[in-house]
Amino acid sequence: MTPLTTFGTTLALGLIAFAPHCLEAQVPMRGTDIPVIPIAVRDTAAEARFAPPGGQHPRYLRAYTTDVTIEVLFRWYAEHLQAMPVEDLTGRPADSVDTVPRLASGGVTPIKDRIAFHTFQDECADVPAGASARRDSAPCRKWRRAKDKRNSIDLVRMGYTRGRWIDSASLTWYVEDNGQVIRLRVSLHDTGLSQNWKFYTPKTQLVIAAEVVTPSSP
Repeated sequence: MTPLTTFGTTLALGLIAFAPHCLEAQVPMRGTDIPVIPIAVRDTAAEARFAPPGGQHPRYLRAYTTDVTIEVLFRWYAEHLQAMPVEDLTGRPADSVDTVPRLASGGVTPIKDRIAFHTFQDECADVPAGASARRDSAPCRKWRRAKDKRNSIDLVRMGYTRGRWIDSASLTWYVEDNGQVIRLRVSLHDTGLSQNWKFYTPKTQLVIAAEVVTPSSP
């Protein structure tokens, strides 16, 4: 990493050490209780994109942009929310956060975190993201190369573990509130990679949400 990147990483890590912690054993019960890292900037345009279709509104939804790597942001939230991992570093599931529990009045589950790491394979750049897939018979004219992606990230970021960089992460828990089960979630997405994979700028999207969910069948 460059000296400037090292300085930026050190400064960001200072946020982890000195920002106030949640009280021990106190799990946020509402979206408004979830801490927002001080460097985050509100992104109302992203909130509009994430809102459910049909005019429905989630119980709570806030989106932010940050100019730090996702590793820094993830460690900040994992530390402050005292989260436990859903998966080990090999990707084997240790528990599930997608099964909605049945909770007693005022009940709350532990906070679980889940990480997805960047993968490195060459990718055709002819078709924009979200467009229909091109025909298999059509030759690719423009490629995004895995080596460029790895080099761009490695030049700027310190991996979560050696040679592994976070692509997205979430911290999830459930609470009972007046007969309803509420899922609270902090979602993080790495948005710093350029379209051609040749440049990287530390940038992470942060989304905090709370929504009413239905307990899973026994």
